[in-house]
Parts: sequence; structure tokens; C-alpha cells
Amino acid sequence: MVTLIYVGKHLLMPLSVIFLALVLGLLLNRGGRRRWGAIVSAGAVILLYLSSISPTANRLLNALESRYPPLSPALLPDMGTLVVLGGGVSGNQGLPAASRLSKATLRRLVEAARLAALMEQPLIVVSGGRGNPFVQVKEAEVMTEFLLSLGIPAGQII
Repeated sequence: MVTLIYVGKHLLMPLSVIFLALVLGLLLNRGGRRRWGAIVSAGAVILLYLSSISPTANRLLNALESRYPPLSPALLPDMGTLVVLGGGVSGNQGLPAASRLSKATLRRLVEAARLAALMEQPLIVVSGGRGNPFVQVKEAEVMTEFLLSLGIPAGQII
């Protein structure tokens, strides 16, 4: 069931949808509906181009990121707990922790380390299991390894 959900989730990703639209356009073209095949294929190519250029990505990201301004050190409590959500990890055991973490997870951990330096020994809770059924590594373990490499004491990491 987990594998089915994982595969289904990836089939709904933009690049997969564009690829499936190109296949549909090809099938329509070969099935005698050349006009519809050309329209679907052209639409898929245009979507592929638009999704691969920086202005489109920046607009989409800005809509999400602008709602959450960076946390001001003045608003930070002296004591507390920081919770860091996992966002992906590579199963390649031969790489250092920083190279195995996704960009999103790496940014979250660096921000947690920055905030931890401004607080009095906060607990840092890292979360993330095996989100990918094909990778046998738990995200939280790699996240912990990275925080330890930054000098965060093991007693502060849960």
C-alpha cells in the first residue's frame, strides 16, 4: 500500500503529468486524431518550458515563502524546543550527512542550528522516517548525524 501511494504521488508530480500528456499526445496523433494530438503535445511542451525557467519557479515559491517571514531573534524565547521536519534524504551511505540531505532538509537544519545558538541549550527534535519505500534510511538518523557534525551536543537532539 505504501509503495502504491508513493508511486501515485510521483505520478501526480508536474514533470510526470507533462510526460504523460506527451505520451497522450503521441497516442492521439497515432490514433488518427492528429489535431488533438498536436494540441496536447504543444501544451505539454509549453508547460515543460514554463516550469523549467526561473521566473515561474520564483513566482510559485514566493507565493509560499512570503507568508512566513524569518524569525526575529528578538522574538525568540531563551529556552524551548525546536522541531525540525524532515524533507527527504538520499540512501547513499557512502556520502557525508550534508550531501545525503535534501536541500529543504538541509536549510531547515542550518536554521535550527542558528536558532539553537541564540537560545540556552534548546532541545532539537528531528523527525522523519522512511518516506521512500525504496530507501532503507530514516531521515531523522541522517539529520542527527548532520547536527552532530555542526557541534550540537547529542544530549540536545531527540
